[in-house]
Amino acid sequence: MVEEPTRDASDADAAPAPRGTRADHDGSRAWWIFLGLGLVAIGIYFALSGVWQTIWYDLFGVSAVAAIGYGVRRHRPARALPWYLVAGGLLTLVVGDLIVYADEHLIAGPTPFPSVADVFFLAGNLIVVAALAVLIRARIPDGDRGSLIDAAIIATGAAVLAWVFLMSPYANDPSLTLLQRLTSIAYPSVDVLMLAVAARLVFAPGLRTRSFHLLGLALVSTLVADVAFAELVLTGGYAPGHPLEAGWLLWYVAWGAAALHPSMQALTTPVAVRQTSLTRNRLALLAVAAILIPLARVVQWWRGEPVDPLVISLGSAVLFMLVLGRMSGLVHLSESALRRLERAVTRERTLRRAAAALVAAPSREAIYGVALEATRSLIGEHGRVRVVIGTEERYRVVAAAGGGAAVAEGARFGAEELPAPVYADLADQRAAAIRRTDAPAWWDALALPGADAAGLLVPLVTQQDLRGAIVATRAAGLPDEIRGGLEALGSQVALALESAALTDDLHRRKSEERFRALVRNSSDVILITEVDGTIHYVSPSVERILGHRPEDLIGTSSFALFHPDEIERARGFHAEVMTAPDTIAGAEYRMRDQTGRWRDVETVGNNLLDEPSVRGIVVNIRDISERKQAQAQLAHQAFHDSLTGLPNRALFMDRLDQAVARCARRQDSVVVLFLDLDRFKVINDSLGHEAGDILLIGVAERLRACLRSGDTAARLGGDEFTVLLEDVADQAEAIAAAERIAARFHQAILVGGQEVFVTPSIGIALSRAGHPRATELLREADIAMYQAKGDPNASHAVFDARMGSAAVHRLERETDLRRAIDREEFRVYYQPEMELSTGKIVAMEALVRWQHPRRGLVAPEEFVPLAEETGLILPLGRWVMTQACHEAASWRQRYAADAPAISINISVRQFQHPDIVATVAEILRETGLAPERLILEITETVVMEHAESNSATLQRLKEIGVRLAIDDFGSGYSSLGYLKRFPVDVLKIDRTFVAGLGRDPEDTAIIEAVSRLAHTLGMQVAAEGVETAAQLEHLRALRCDLGQGYFFARPETAKRSRHLLDQANGIARREALLATASD
Repeated sequence: MVEEPTRDASDADAAPAPRGTRADHDGSRAWWIFLGLGLVAIGIYFALSGVWQTIWYDLFGVSAVAAIGYGVRRHRPARALPWYLVAGGLLTLVVGDLIVYADEHLIAGPTPFPSVADVFFLAGNLIVVAALAVLIRARIPDGDRGSLIDAAIIATGAAVLAWVFLMSPYANDPSLTLLQRLTSIAYPSVDVLMLAVAARLVFAPGLRTRSFHLLGLALVSTLVADVAFAELVLTGGYAPGHPLEAGWLLWYVAWGAAALHPSMQALTTPVAVRQTSLTRNRLALLAVAAILIPLARVVQWWRGEPVDPLVISLGSAVLFMLVLGRMSGLVHLSESALRRLERAVTRERTLRRAAAALVAAPSREAIYGVALEATRSLIGEHGRVRVVIGTEERYRVVAAAGGGAAVAEGARFGAEELPAPVYADLADQRAAAIRRTDAPAWWDALALPGADAAGLLVPLVTQQDLRGAIVATRAAGLPDEIRGGLEALGSQVALALESAALTDDLHRRKSEERFRALVRNSSDVILITEVDGTIHYVSPSVERILGHRPEDLIGTSSFALFHPDEIERARGFHAEVMTAPDTIAGAEYRMRDQTGRWRDVETVGNNLLDEPSVRGIVVNIRDISERKQAQAQLAHQAFHDSLTGLPNRALFMDRLDQAVARCARRQDSVVVLFLDLDRFKVINDSLGHEAGDILLIGVAERLRACLRSGDTAARLGGDEFTVLLEDVADQAEAIAAAERIAARFHQAILVGGQEVFVTPSIGIALSRAGHPRATELLREADIAMYQAKGDPNASHAVFDARMGSAAVHRLERETDLRRAIDREEFRVYYQPEMELSTGKIVAMEALVRWQHPRRGLVAPEEFVPLAEETGLILPLGRWVMTQACHEAASWRQRYAADAPAISINISVRQFQHPDIVATVAEILRETGLAPERLILEITETVVMEHAESNSATLQRLKEIGVRLAIDDFGSGYSSLGYLKRFPVDVLKIDRTFVAGLGRDPEDTAIIEAVSRLAHTLGMQVAAEGVETAAQLEHLRALRCDLGQGYFFARPETAKRSRHLLDQANGIARREALLATASD
């Protein structure tokens, strides 16, 4: 519970600095001489009696008034009125004493009560109270709510005590008249008022000087004496000459000494800090004041005196309200301090961001932008900010933000337009405040806000020179608390500008050196010629680029370097440069080098005839010979295959377009042959890609050897080639050309010392009426090629309309298949795999079906081959695996340890895809299925085709925890050596062998051999296609582990499969029993 810190000093003196004269020294001694004599005089007073004692008492008052008058004239305080009022109040008290003396000694009668003397006594004290109030007002011109409430709390507690113990007896005394009662109550009331003013003065902020302490001594002494006097009067124990009168005498002495002390000047000096500290001593004093009222009630009870509940309650209520007001003030001060702290933290954060941004600023403009943004953050978004840069004579607004920014940018002004004190502060590197009235023309030129606005100019000083300022203005004025932040920002911006200036100077010097180095070592030749083309300067690079020595070319005609066919064009370029004010980009020319070769060059000309340092036509010559060669090479590469050198698709289609157009005009035929190499992928994969490239080059050479001079062979990509034949008489001639090409491939191609045989499948398409586009002819040849590839007895095929229909049908099926994948028209069916020894379902094989919207349920053999061929098997296979794994995970939750595993077939493309392992692992993570619950089935043919690479893939799959099965085992060629190395868990015997059990001894022998082999290698044996009980018995006899087929169950939907599993695990029966029991 602490307010803002005060500037109150300790008890040490805080007098103004001495003037250094003897009179000052005498004045500084007068107060303690007066104080010492006064204390001695108090002792003498009690030694006197009668009239002399009374006269001696009044001399105290007169001497105090004289001391105050001398002190005011001697020290000349800023506000003399409080001291004159005190002197008047003391003199009034002396007059009151003289009236009492006259009544007692001159009139020789008792002093009436009340008398005129009472008026003077009360008035004198009230005048002193008024003097103290004026002094407090001068000392704290803006007030101090906290100390005022504290003083009120003290006064309220004292007022209640005064009423209970001092005023109430008089107010309730029936022997006194009303005037006597009021006069008796008035004395304690004035003392309470004086106590309130004294507390107000003590609690107020400011320096505690020696004069301040003497003043406090005066107040304390008289208050103590007044309270003692009032109590003695009530009890009848007072008589003239009582020791309590020492308090009244000390009152006069202390006032005189306070006025004589030089520090009396500081008592009326306004203090800069208006809030005081709520110290422990003050809290204790306030706590005592707060309990005075209940303490008074306790004392009255103890004495057996009647209680005045109205005064007690009223005093308590006032005291409570004062405490509430004090607490409210403390809360307000705390909130105000917190807001100031938050603003200070925000300013600090703004300055840190600005510092970081200034360090990273790449240019002066960026520095100006940071200065604008940071300044507006400090003063508020509604403020107007200008960044002014220049010299001591002229300045320009280089950046502006806020209202009128567009008008202000670019504005110029001189230093003389600013007030002299403002510019002097800037020159001394101090921020300067300014208003519109100080420089109205300058203010309006910078488009700053209206007349009531205030601004601050923050200097930007670099290398001890004033280089500009940040002008910050706001219509509501700028609070003092942001001045320091703006000055700190100005220092940061100035430092950034100084760094930028040093960087620019360094760059300028480096640029000059770089320019000289570039001219010497430039890859361009720089010529400077006269008006007639005579060379009078050539850069040293001419010797490196063209082989000519620079001195050999000086004085010769520049046109002599150009090719004879281009001299006139070069002269025209020269004439154009002479008439143009800007740089002219010339064309490309050929220029002779020292060896006589012609080199391709590019020229750029610039007319600098009027430039004093040049006075000529500057021509930059760049050698572009390598670029021209590269362009020619790129043009060839753009239309030719980089491997074989044959035309590529773009060039082939261009020639085909031209041939079709000529064919339409001449009414003859154009033939396109589309070639695809059979088994190229096998060769490429087995022998390596480098061998495949050699094979493709050999194919290209044989195609070239088969063609006429006007024909075109091209490579479209991969192992696809095309041949364009023009001027073909009929279909027979086209077939003969295809057969001639096919015959060339009967001979082996030597690849890496090994003979390789490859055959092409050739599609033939002939142009006919109605072939408006070459793309249709190429498409027909492509369709015919696929027809030939599908016929093992033919190496070529000629396109006819029926092939087009088949292709369209195939395209439609492919489109339907793609759409079905997008719409998820597929369904996953499940067929159980049984453990033959127990009859338990140990696995479910996932089988995909297509729920076609028109054709109904489509069997896999109708769409899986097409999906495999088109690559759609990859998204389809991923979808099937995800669905099946989700279903298997649900089985695990429902059947726990009795849940079957899920078995999924993997196609060729899936298995050979490089991401197969990552895909399986990702699906397992997504579905939450344990890896050991997944069985991947790969056909024997796929596994054995590339055994080495496939073994690595199988091993990686095994490492993630899935189980592996070889499907259709025995239907192809198996290498027992590889089988031993494969990490396979299950061998699934092809259904063709199972079908012959009991009828064909060879099938029985094969199954028996496979079963023994699998068990020897630690694998399980599963038989597919079990359809009869006899087959089941034979398989059990042959020690087959697992069986699958229609004998056990047909493939069913997920829902029916769950029903089957429920029955197998007894769940359906248990649920029925539970339902019956609940009924």
